[in-house]
Amino acid sequence: MREDEEWAAAELDAAQRSFAEALAAAATTGHDVTIDTVAGSRRGRIVHLGEDVIGLASVIDGRVDIAAQHVLGVAVSRRPGSAASISTGHPRTVVARLREAVQDERTVILERLDASTVRGVVAAVGIDHVVVRSGEDDVLVPTEVIVSIGND
Repeated sequence: MREDEEWAAAELDAAQRSFAEALAAAATTGHDVTIDTVAGSRRGRIVHLGEDVIGLASVIDGRVDIAAQHVLGVAVSRRPGSAASISTGHPRTVVARLREAVQDERTVILERLDASTVRGVVAAVGIDHVVVRSGEDDVLVPTEVIVSIGND
């Protein structure tokens, strides 16, 4: 009987949890996750959750910030992890993350919906686009097509 009560309590908890809350719970366990996006998958540990951005620390890609609107699903490893803290403050949005890149003047890799990338220095962030200095060109990328922001 006690087992049934525990199962029912767990089921009720899951039924009342939003996707963002489930991600936060997965992040604090320190488990690895695989985030599937429209442009492909990334594996690592969630280190940041904002309003529309998920920060992922990956052994392969380093720090990558993923636009939550392009997430198709998240697989959470059941292998033991260690408790971890995540940041939830700045940057709260993809646009805020891009504005940080302008201030830092560092090279970023923007992954777009079609899995193509633009590599360069973020020169400006407009209302609905970003300007990336890439070689001899200034590339204008609509923010709605940015799937992830990585560091070069």
